[in-house]
Amino acid sequence: YDRKNKSWLRSLVSMIVKTDESELSEAIEKIHELEIVFQQDGEFARLESVSNSPVLFPKEEIPNINHLSKTGIKLVHPEYIEVYKPLLKLNKYQLITELDSRSLMKHILHIPQDEYGFFEDKDTREYLIDLIARDITWIDKIDTSETDYLSDIPFIATDNDNIYAKSTEKKL
Repeated sequence: YDRKNKSWLRSLVSMIVKTDESELSEAIEKIHELEIVFQQDGEFARLESVSNSPVLFPKEEIPNINHLSKTGIKLVHPEYIEVYKPLLKLNKYQLITELDSRSLMKHILHIPQDEYGFFEDKDTREYLIDLIARDITWIDKIDTSETDYLSDIPFIATDNDNIYAKSTEKKL
């Protein structure tokens, strides 16, 4: 079989989505092992929503794919968005991660501080802040250790385009 074949993938996704709930529960571990999620980088990932899984983003976000890519987040290939979209109906089985404020913030919180260079690009920083701020309920769902990292993320920009984290020693 050709895992890049959209018709084959659509059939497989449809079969999973239409599976009886009890059968799906029984087979979920095997389903999570399937490496059928085609990513933007041309690689395949498992059909499981875990840390570092590729995210499925809305078609409207395609023009912003470069901003997302700069963060190192793994993305579902743009041409395959519609193929995997039906899996979102089965969110409780954690088959695929949807791009939203929470999933983006979870990703950013796990990036080492020395890799925050993408925040230096004004357009990227503003896009990311806008996406994160669309729904801030994620802040209630992160654990205490992750909350501590929030002050180290360089969200603050000055008129001179210098960027700083809240935890900076500088007077702004």
